[in-house]
Amino acid sequence: MTGKLRRILEVVLSLLLFVGEGRAVLDPQVLVSEVISSHIAIQNDHIIWSEFSTTPIRKMLKTGGPISNLAHSMGSVMSLMIHDGHFFWIESFEMRTFDAGVRDMWALNKTSLDGKTNTVLSLEPRANTADDTQILDMVIYRYHVYWVVCAVAESPPVVTYKISKVPINGGESITLVSTSKRITALMQDGSNLYWMEASDGWYFRGVIKKMSFEEAEPITVYSADQNILYGVMTVSGGEIVFGDIDPINSDYRLMKVSSSGGAATVLARFHSKPGTDPGPNDSPQRIIIDGNDVYWVDQHSLRTIPLDGGAPAVLADNLGSTKDVMVLNGTLFWTESKYWNGGQNANHGRNSHHFSR
Repeated sequence: MTGKLRRILEVVLSLLLFVGEGRAVLDPQVLVSEVISSHIAIQNDHIIWSEFSTTPIRKMLKTGGPISNLAHSMGSVMSLMIHDGHFFWIESFEMRTFDAGVRDMWALNKTSLDGKTNTVLSLEPRANTADDTQILDMVIYRYHVYWVVCAVAESPPVVTYKISKVPINGGESITLVSTSKRITALMQDGSNLYWMEASDGWYFRGVIKKMSFEEAEPITVYSADQNILYGVMTVSGGEIVFGDIDPINSDYRLMKVSSSGGAATVLARFHSKPGTDPGPNDSPQRIIIDGNDVYWVDQHSLRTIPLDGGAPAVLADNLGSTKDVMVLNGTLFWTESKYWNGGQNANHGRNSHHFSR
């Protein structure tokens, strides 16, 4: 990877921009302070990010400058994306009612890029269980937003995962898929909606399914046999790239399968120590495809490999616990928590996040 590398590093109290050439990261420059962030999106010349604060979504120029507050929140931002002059975000919060007391909720919000108008597109009850995991993915196709929520039925107490679509300008929410299997990824290719139902840790090893946006019946694209699907994937150019675990060799793997189905191939394998289970440091946390290149972040590095196979390359290493990665015009951005290796790092174990190119 050549050309200019830009990196935004959020270290509990500061947001830094790193500018360098090639694969090295050089000369940090402080752009904004007192930020704890977890998501990022790019629109033209602006960076938009989420914060753990009463003004949870903010923006600034990519080159620095004044910061604008775009949204106020009752809870935590769980997902963030930009589309057609608005940003869409999922919020987790507690709603107090006279009859039911406190209820945990998901809200799907649509906010103008200047922050002046906000519309709550959908409200859904939120499960409060060990399986209560809200994925980062949202899909926007034409006139609808597609998202995943999970809820618990009171009697019997069964966790249900739903893929719902909501009109982009507001209206009735329609449930497309309802399953007891844990949905951990949601993607699209312009014609079909794809999702992963991850392994339950027992007999069900996981599947990847797709459904036409014309809402035909779901089709199983890939079904795991001995390997274990654990939750991350992306779709582009007729290919699905996803992460799995090879329990026989105790390895994490980066896999590829055609979006029309068929046998999967191994793109990359991450060996664990002999006699141990796969460690979280090896697992891809977020995967994206740009042209013929696959990029992913694991717990400590940013890596790439050609989509048609080859040797993986490390673009950035000695990172912390990463959460998200995106690409825009040849620029890579990622979030990172600088808290690993037993806390022995420059931040002395403090939490931090990176947004990088």
